[in-house]
Amino acid sequence: MRKIALFGWLAACLFLSVETFAKDRMTLISGQVNRENAVSVFLYKVVEGKRTEYASTRLDGDKAFAFALPSVKEGFYYLADQRKNSYIRIYLTAGEKLELQLTEEGYEVIKGSKENKLLHDWSITSQVVTAPAFNWMKDSCTYLSYFPKLESALPQLQQYKEKIKTKNKHFNELMKMAVETDVEHAAMYFLLTPNTVHPKKEQYPSFYRQIIQPAKYKSAQLLEMGDALELLSRYATFNVLMNPSKERPKNMLEHNASLFGNDTIKGAFIANSLRYKTFEELEEAVKPVKQYLLTDSMQAAYFRAMKAVADFKKGSPSYNFAYEDINGKKVSMTDLKGKVVLVDVWATWCGPCKVEIPHLKKLEEEFEGKKVEFVSISVDVEKDKEKWKNFVAEKALGGTQLFASGWSDITKYYDITGIPRFLVFDQEGKIVTANAPRPSEPELKTLLENTLQGK
Repeated sequence: MRKIALFGWLAACLFLSVETFAKDRMTLISGQVNRENAVSVFLYKVVEGKRTEYASTRLDGDKAFAFALPSVKEGFYYLADQRKNSYIRIYLTAGEKLELQLTEEGYEVIKGSKENKLLHDWSITSQVVTAPAFNWMKDSCTYLSYFPKLESALPQLQQYKEKIKTKNKHFNELMKMAVETDVEHAAMYFLLTPNTVHPKKEQYPSFYRQIIQPAKYKSAQLLEMGDALELLSRYATFNVLMNPSKERPKNMLEHNASLFGNDTIKGAFIANSLRYKTFEELEEAVKPVKQYLLTDSMQAAYFRAMKAVADFKKGSPSYNFAYEDINGKKVSMTDLKGKVVLVDVWATWCGPCKVEIPHLKKLEEEFEGKKVEFVSISVDVEKDKEKWKNFVAEKALGGTQLFASGWSDITKYYDITGIPRFLVFDQEGKIVTANAPRPSEPELKTLLENTLQGK
C-alpha cells in the first residue's frame, strides 16, 4: 500500500512539473484595443515573405484580447485589427509573455521582451521616413518636404542599428536587416505612389542610387519578414524607374528574377508574380526560371496559376511534363508531338494498376506501327526506383517508361489523387481527355482510333 501511495505522489509531482513546464513554454499575447470600431484582432505568421493569418479573436466587452499559443516558431509575427490597414510587427519566442495596448496612433508595449521593446522603439524612430510613404493617403507630404526628412533621418536611423545588441543572435540579425529594408522600402514606395508633384531624377537624394545593387538581397533571411514580397515587387518596379530601357526585356519575369542574389528569394518573387492571361504566356515566362521554384508552396503557386488560365477540356494545352526514362534520358511531352499520346499514371504498389497491364500490352500490339505513343509514368518514390526498374524488366513493359519520383507535378496539375489514371492527347499535344477509360474498357481503343483520325 505504501508503494502505491509513493507511486501516486511521484506521478502527481511529475504531472505538476510537466504542467508547469508547459505553462512556461506557452506564448501569451494579450492587450487592449483603443481604436474606434475595432471588434477583432488578427495574428499573422510569416510564410516565405508573406503575412499569413495564424489566429484571430474577437474583443471582449472591455475591448481586450488574448492569444495563448502552445508552440511557436521563433521570429517576426504581425498583429492587426479587422481593418488590416496597419500591421504591428512583434517578435515571438516560446514562453514569450507580451502585453500591448493598441491605439489609433500605433501601440504601446506594456509588458514584453527586450526584442519587442526594440521593435516598438523602431516603429517610432522610423516614422519620419515610413509614415509619409505608407500612409500617403492621409499624409499630403510631397518630395519637397520628404527628401529633406529622409536625408536628415538617415544618420539617426543607421545609429539605431547600434542599439540592437540583445542576447538573441537571430533577432539581432533579423532586426538589422529590417532596419535597412524598412527605410529602403519606404523610400521606394514614396516615389511609386500618386503625388501632386513629382521630382526629376537629378533631384533624387543620393540614397536612391545606393538602393540599386547587383544581385540585390543575397540572404533568404529576408523572407522571414512579412512584407518581403511587397519589397521585392517594389524593388523590381523601382529598378525600371532608375534604369529605364527603350526596349522591354523579352521575358520580364526572368529579367526581374535576375535582379536578386539568392535562389530562394528568386523563387518567392516568381511565385508571387504569376499573373498571366493565357496558359501559353505563363508557360513561356516560367520556362527559364522554373528551377527557382524550390519549395512546395512555390510549386503550388505555380500550379494554381496554371489552373487559373487553363482547363482540361478537349483542345486545351497539355502540361509539358519531363521525366527520366529507364535509361536516365529525359523525355518531355513536347518530345512526343506528332503522335497521339496515351499516358498511364501508375505505381508498382498499385493493385488496380497491375490489373490493367495485360490490357495495356494488348492495346500496344493493336496500335503497333501507328502514330500512337504509350507512356507510363510511375509515381513510385525515389527510394523504390530500382524496384520500378526491376518491375519494368520482369514484366517486359513496353512503350515509354518514365519515373516521376513520387506524386510530382503531373499529378498536381491534373488533380490526380488516385491511380491508375489514363490521359489522352492529340498529335498537336492538346488534351483529348484528362480522365480516359482504362485499357480494360473497349471505349479507350475507340477513343484512340478517333483521335488518330482527327475526330
